[in-house]
Amino acid sequence: MDLHEYNELLTEFHMIYAQCREYIQKELPGETGTVYHELLVTLWKTFSELEQTAYLMQTGLAEQDEYPVLMDLTMQLQKEIFPPQPTTPSVALHRDFRDKDLTYVLTQYMRNSGHLRSLYSQVASNTLIFKTKELARK
Repeated sequence: MDLHEYNELLTEFHMIYAQCREYIQKELPGETGTVYHELLVTLWKTFSELEQTAYLMQTGLAEQDEYPVLMDLTMQLQKEIFPPQPTTPSVALHRDFRDKDLTYVLTQYMRNSGHLRSLYSQVASNTLIFKTKELARK
């Protein structure tokens, strides 16, 4: 991805984040708003960690022989996070990378992606509960 595309993506993400945060504050009171806010913040954290990982990769901090491990990790995470699967075990970082910053960022990303999956499940359950209550009222 070239720098221009990357900057556009970052700008779009932050604009959407701001709109979502505003909507949550105005329209989702109480516990529901708290859960959605936590989901939004966790999305922001994972996006930031992806940004840091991309930077570290572009600066050459990952060794060539580490690329296959990173690709495998990426594929596992993609399957785990989307679509959200509450029964899927969390993917773990099974090794340290030569660069301690890369290891740290990926460890944080792994932790937050697991939390994201948990929040997705919670939101999906709440949405189902709300729909069930609405149908019962009719």
